[in-house]
Amino acid sequence: MFSILMVTVWHFLVFIFSINFDPLFFNEMSLKIDSKRCKLRKKFYENVFKIKKWKDRVPLGIDRFSKKELKSNDVSYLRKFILETYRGEFNHFLCCLIIFVLLFLGFKLSLFLNLLVIMINIPCVFIQRYNRARLKLLVFNIESIKKIKVCNEQNF
Repeated sequence: MFSILMVTVWHFLVFIFSINFDPLFFNEMSLKIDSKRCKLRKKFYENVFKIKKWKDRVPLGIDRFSKKELKSNDVSYLRKFILETYRGEFNHFLCCLIIFVLLFLGFKLSLFLNLLVIMINIPCVFIQRYNRARLKLLVFNIESIKKIKVCNEQNF
């Protein structure tokens, strides 16, 4: 019982830390967009993990950014959303750190709780990475269209 309480408290503390964590920590390098790499990552999660089939069944966390629909296709909003995916991924990895503490419990209990922690957090990490690839591709496409429009306006 104590171990379940410990896991619950740990997840709660990580959550409190995470929602107060400034996503700008991940800096501008995190916003660098390599369209080929994003396409490969997106396809990887679609083909290997069949993420489209199950990602909408995972419960949503806090609603800083709507997971159902984008509120805007403004690039600055999308970049903030991208940073939020880094924060979310960081949160779920921090939650997994309790695995090392749980190793000191009895084998069966440790195995059960570690599997539970992994089953709860790793799918969320996959979703954050998949959504980030999709968002980066969207930003790339929007910026490409803007560049084409500017070039066309300059030529006329």
